[in-house]
Amino acid sequence: MTTSQTAIIINSLRQAEHPGISELSVIEAPDVVIPEALLTSIGRQWLRSLTDLTPEIAQALIAFQEDFRTVRRDRTLTNVVSLAPLEALLAHGANLAQGSAAAAFWSRLHDNRETLIETASTILAGDKIHAAESTIYLLILDPIDPYGIGADGRVRIAGQGLKSPAASVRSLAAEYLFDHSPGVLAESFHALVHDDDERVRGLVWSAAIRFDTSAALDLANRILGNDNEPTGSRRSALAAIGTSFDTRDVIHLLAEYVMHTNEAIAVDAANLLYRLHRHPTIAMAAVSSPHQQVREIGEFLLDPYRGSPAAGGSRPGDPTSSDMFARLIRETEDRVLDDDAPG
Repeated sequence: MTTSQTAIIINSLRQAEHPGISELSVIEAPDVVIPEALLTSIGRQWLRSLTDLTPEIAQALIAFQEDFRTVRRDRTLTNVVSLAPLEALLAHGANLAQGSAAAAFWSRLHDNRETLIETASTILAGDKIHAAESTIYLLILDPIDPYGIGADGRVRIAGQGLKSPAASVRSLAAEYLFDHSPGVLAESFHALVHDDDERVRGLVWSAAIRFDTSAALDLANRILGNDNEPTGSRRSALAAIGTSFDTRDVIHLLAEYVMHTNEAIAVDAANLLYRLHRHPTIAMAAVSSPHQQVREIGEFLLDPYRGSPAAGGSRPGDPTSSDMFARLIRETEDRVLDDDAPG
């Protein structure tokens, strides 16, 4: 590209009055007609594809943010990202991180690990949701760590993801931390158990119970018993207790909550009864619940034909009690034998 061609391109981009373009240094240009195509997306794509594209023009093209939001592969975007000054890239980092040029953007930061971590942390905690989701998949969830961030760096970035306004980002961050550094979740569990996202709450409760069972159980009981707490938080607290402790430890708790006036909580307690804690005390309480769905679960478990022996019911073939069907067959056989007996 000649100096005159470069000047034409820069001046044409200036005329678009696009943010960031006015910062380019002035280059004298001959009096020529500026091609209108340079002010269109197709024209900019042609410009990005030039083999002798300069860093100055690349910096100007970075400012056209809509071009870099596409998720379709476009090698010309990578060409721009590889040439533009680092300062320009960082200024548009959140925009670059959400499109098809994201991998090229992070590759440019590969040699500056601390800048990469700080940039990614800012994006994950920010309000650009698509950028945050793309970043957590590329930098955190990829098991091969293609950008050489390291375990400690990825934990730092994921920790910032817990501050995201998007539930999808917080849950992905919590999943990674639960698998790789659950202590980070446990350290802040008093706040995180009130998260709006059910998945985040569940992971945090599991981590907290693992690290400090007594403190976690105490908080779970307080949240569960507080009618002013959101129903979602109370349900997560009940689930944390019901899935983490033995039946003998939760008999009275579940017997109380299958009778609860809050139907969602009562149904959760009944489901815990059905799946994990089949006990007569809980089942009999469920039968007296004010909620039909809970009563049906209790009645099913106590049913003498199909119920659960552990919950006080029975079923055909139950080895812990007499099988009424087998008994009926034996009684019938005995009557037949008595009828056939001589005299």
